[in-house]
Amino acid sequence: MERDALKQPQTDSRASDLVSACEAAWRTIQSHHPELPEVVMLLGTGVERGRLVKLGHWWSGRWIADGNVRGEVLLAGEALHLKPDAVFEVLLHEAAHGINAARGIQDTSRGGRYHNAKFKSTAIEVGLTVAQMDPYGFAQTELGDLATERYADDITKLAAAMRIARRIPGSALSEAEVDGQTGTDGTPGAGGGESQREKVRPAECGCGRRMRMAPSVFAQGPVTCGNCGAEFLIGREAGRSTPEDSVISSSFLERRTAQLGETPTQDRSEELLRQAASGDDGLDVILRLGAWRAGLAADAGRPLRINDTDERDRWDHLARAVLTVDGVLHGPTINASDDLELRAGDRVVVDLPASEDTLDLPDDGALGVVTAIASTTREVTIEFPTAGTFVLRADSAETAALSYSYCELERPATIAHPSRSARPPERALRLCPEPAADLDHGIDL
Repeated sequence: MERDALKQPQTDSRASDLVSACEAAWRTIQSHHPELPEVVMLLGTGVERGRLVKLGHWWSGRWIADGNVRGEVLLAGEALHLKPDAVFEVLLHEAAHGINAARGIQDTSRGGRYHNAKFKSTAIEVGLTVAQMDPYGFAQTELGDLATERYADDITKLAAAMRIARRIPGSALSEAEVDGQTGTDGTPGAGGGESQREKVRPAECGCGRRMRMAPSVFAQGPVTCGNCGAEFLIGREAGRSTPEDSVISSSFLERRTAQLGETPTQDRSEELLRQAASGDDGLDVILRLGAWRAGLAADAGRPLRINDTDERDRWDHLARAVLTVDGVLHGPTINASDDLELRAGDRVVVDLPASEDTLDLPDDGALGVVTAIASTTREVTIEFPTAGTFVLRADSAETAALSYSYCELERPATIAHPSRSARPPERALRLCPEPAADLDHGIDL
């Protein structure tokens, strides 16, 4: 493969690209179901009252465009953590509601939460498979084989535009329920089974301060504490959570779809850091990670110094946990090898095997930053300041020749000897080399 073929121009991730892909998908659905109304497509949040309650909604007659009434379809930003076909399924689910609205059929009740047999019938008509999900009726839908084949091109285009996603707080998942799909009465389901008259629970930040506000105001965006800088959350004591708080047990995402079968990466990283901080060397861990992270923020960071190669895995995981919590590592995860898991923002180094000099990579020891992960094509985009941008297959020999650049072995002082001055160190002992003074400059984290 020619090096020029590996280099591709990078573009910014835009919400408008995703909305355009959703609008195009909606038009394709309309070509198969002419009754489906025109809509205004929105990106938003499925979190209400501090809980994730929906992946999308249909709302009849909420917009006027050129004098014509249109419905509203909202795609929750939290849904973008799912696979592209699951995200398209959300659109097709809302399309079934839209067709029933055009036919004057009421397909939900209980504020839009309970999906009746009339919804099931139309959902099957548009190509969904439907299952009962108590107590929400026939709300569990998946793409059938016909729909998967029919909309394959739209799913591919949607996947290419899915480069953004709304972060999901652990507290929003811990008590999540089924999504409130909109019924033909035009009222979105509130989800979660809570009464609108229920007493508003206080939100709490990391330092224990509490506040109350109207749910509609709280849902407009994060509210942060001026003392600790943490977000006010509802449903747990912020900053003092136990490991169980981060576990999704019989939650909305488990019951609505199986695509999020594990605790979010953010929560796993927080738990890893909590465990490390409570260990026998907890204070040393905190100080070392804090100094290392501060160096990265100043764009003059050095790798973490380790005394033994056996420590490498532990400190690699801790360093990545810090960057995950800070939001530096983001987007989907891809396994490049058994011991190399990559996300956008990861810092890597070329670590060529002793017998391999034909790989199309920068020089041995070159540092780079992962800028994008394409899950559908299993491609990793890496920016090397000294060599440009490379797009590598996750299962390629080139990717296998990479390793993390978070740690380096502390070299003991030795007496120089003329016979050793021109001999390179053994490859088996070589870790990340000392970076050049300006090597990290210009890398946008």
